[in-house]
Amino acid sequence: MKNLQQTSQFHLNQWELTDRIRMEDFNGDNQKLEAALASLAAADTTEQQTRAAQDTAIRQEAAAAAKAVPLVKLLEVPVTQEAAQVDVDVSQIDFTQYAEVWIVPILSTPYNYIYLRCNNIATNSYFHSGTSQNYLCRLDGNGRLGQCKGKIRLAAYLSPIACICENISNMPTQPSYSTAPTIEPKDLQTLNFVADAGTINGEGKIVLWGWKL
Repeated sequence: MKNLQQTSQFHLNQWELTDRIRMEDFNGDNQKLEAALASLAAADTTEQQTRAAQDTAIRQEAAAAAKAVPLVKLLEVPVTQEAAQVDVDVSQIDFTQYAEVWIVPILSTPYNYIYLRCNNIATNSYFHSGTSQNYLCRLDGNGRLGQCKGKIRLAAYLSPIACICENISNMPTQPSYSTAPTIEPKDLQTLNFVADAGTINGEGKIVLWGWKL
């Protein structure tokens, strides 16, 4: 009897009407199909295991990077409405967990300054070099848009709270230092940004970053 025709790649039998049907031909084809499917399943399992291992490695690398650079975003407050005062609730933050909390306000006002106060205290309760003021620090407006930008480094794990304010301006300025002698970290509830006159414009934001201990 003539040999059956076979496919070119996997050599599976190709039947013609005149061919004799034999059990071993069927079984041989099934064994070839079984082996091919088993090989595909094994390759798929290996690929999934490789991807899972790669995902785990990426997560571990990201976690290690986060631990090596312990700066975490604590809060972002958009300022979308014009107001004389913008209050930021910080009562949920445990300040004792951070070496410093960086307050980055991006605000603007048509007037001269924006003051930062704590817990709405507006008396001369904040100590600056050689004097007392009614604000913890002052952001200076600069440029025609009256933008007030700065980085406020709050060492709120100390008692009392201490502050270094660095204004970002087109004119060089020295950092200012101050403390809030009447406020301990556990008592800090709100940060209050107050325009010296008029209002703070409704386009800006206030971001808090924590540098973990």
